[in-house]
Amino acid sequence: LFSRRDFLKRAGVSGAGFFGSCYWERLKDLSGSFDAILANDNSAGQFYIEVKKGDYALKTDCDLVWLETIPEHTGGYPHSITTGTYLVGNDIQPGIYKGQAGIGNSCYWERLKSLAGDFDSILANENSVGQFYVEVTANDYAFQTGCDLEFLESIPEHTGEYPQSLEAGTYLVGSDIQPGSYSGQAGADFGESCYWERLRDVTGGFNSIIANANAKGQFYVQVQPGDFALGTTCPLEWSGP
Repeated sequence: LFSRRDFLKRAGVSGAGFFGSCYWERLKDLSGSFDAILANDNSAGQFYIEVKKGDYALKTDCDLVWLETIPEHTGGYPHSITTGTYLVGNDIQPGIYKGQAGIGNSCYWERLKSLAGDFDSILANENSVGQFYVEVTANDYAFQTGCDLEFLESIPEHTGEYPQSLEAGTYLVGSDIQPGSYSGQAGADFGESCYWERLRDVTGGFNSIIANANAKGQFYVQVQPGDFALGTTCPLEWSGP
């Protein structure tokens, strides 16, 4: 990717919140219409923008620094990352990261294959709630997070008793929760349903999903011993093996 000469690489730093963020646009003309926008974002924290040679203009509301090349990684990788965008293999290492978000204040994250800022750049994304995990792979180009995350050196071994009740979030099977049957209660229509998913990994892609549903009313989920994780948007209760 970086051997190509059809783009500039720019980096910036903005505030962590929306009002401290940096709005930017890649433009195909200066008409000022929505159709002129190739990609845009309100970037927070450390961020990068890939300006392509075919772009007509770049609009930015904050200072940016042009990168001649992507800096080589030196020293150790951070164990904690804050809101921002990070180059995989340079700023951060691949692996599993853990976060905690509020139920009404989710954490948006993206695994990225480029820094162009368009929808095609996104490998996987999610608005995560509660406890959650994200696996950044070695093939990812960059990772963007809207909240603080901790790098897991390894999957924690289970200690103590497994919980009988789960809040909204994502749980590692055999570490956070035990396999077996879980029950829940959701509303009668789609808007009050409970989304759950049994997962083979936490990369966030469609291929990660073993099974899922938007459950209504009383429902059950059977978590298998071979499942990697369980995600739920509503409380669940352990029902037995």
